[in-house]
Amino acid sequence: MQKNLKYLCLSGIFAALIFAVTMLHIPAGNGYIHMGDAVIFLCASILPQPFALGAAAIGGGLSDLISGYPMWILPTVIIKALITLSFKNSKRIFTPRNMLACITALIISVGGYFTAEMIIYNTPQAVLSIPANVIQIVISVVVYTIVGLTIDKIKRVPPLG
Repeated sequence: MQKNLKYLCLSGIFAALIFAVTMLHIPAGNGYIHMGDAVIFLCASILPQPFALGAAAIGGGLSDLISGYPMWILPTVIIKALITLSFKNSKRIFTPRNMLACITALIISVGGYFTAEMIIYNTPQAVLSIPANVIQIVISVVVYTIVGLTIDKIKRVPPLG
């Protein structure tokens, strides 16, 4: 019970961080580019499921709501939640599995937002948003790697799962 309460509290903190970092975005195409995915990757590497999934979905969905993109809330909640499923929490953040999960996150994010844009706007021009989505994930992977390696080096985050 106490362990779940700790996870729930950390999930709330991560949801708030995901929201805050995502709100620092640059408009691009029918959406925006942000580094919130780096926080989602960290969250999924630190928290067990379903806590990481919930934090990612809530933080990402709230960002779309507050930013004036309500039509993107459902796709974002689904895509961000799915992204967390590839990561694994362990004693270290920067692991081979979590680096492979970054590739999975790229595929899920780019494919998910492309599909959602095709459904929402019903236009083949959705392909034009692919470069911005790739840039967003690549930047997030770089930030995740730097922060993850730093945390691993100072060993300040004990495994929670």
